[in-house]
Amino acid sequence: MDNFFLLLGVIVLAGVALLLWLRSNSLREQADLPAGKVIYSDLRFSDRAKLLVSEKYGIAGKPDMLVKEEAQMIPVEQKSGRTPKQPYPGHVLQVAAYCLLIQENYHIRPTHGLIKYPEQTFRINFTPEIEQTLLDTLQTMHNCTEVPARSHQMRARCQHCGQREVCNQSLIDIY
Repeated sequence: MDNFFLLLGVIVLAGVALLLWLRSNSLREQADLPAGKVIYSDLRFSDRAKLLVSEKYGIAGKPDMLVKEEAQMIPVEQKSGRTPKQPYPGHVLQVAAYCLLIQENYHIRPTHGLIKYPEQTFRINFTPEIEQTLLDTLQTMHNCTEVPARSHQMRARCQHCGQREVCNQSLIDIY
């Protein structure tokens, strides 16, 4: 009789494990993620997500996710705004910057990154051309000696702007 309950317990546990595995695969498909393992996530704004830093290029950032798929690391950037027909150029450069940060921090050159909008995911190939556009943009930014004119009336954008402490056009009080 003891063997019967032991066997029943094993069958129940195996069934639960199978249901959890099927559910995780379903969620992965709904989330449109690559098949690899999520090794890093900053989606819950956790302090545990490592800040990736490049002294060489003077940039730092935290991708929303890093997915390890075989020998590749794929940065995934989640966007909550409306889904455009094509990814916004700034979002493309953001993913390219994450690819550069991965290359410098993990010594793996990503082949691509993903931008996940609510209704579509775009694959951004990390080509030499995109990398050069990113490097040219970074050089322009590093050479900039003044804060550009504010191009919006949204307090929330000012709240999260990296230049808010030196900006004389801010829509929020920082003190």
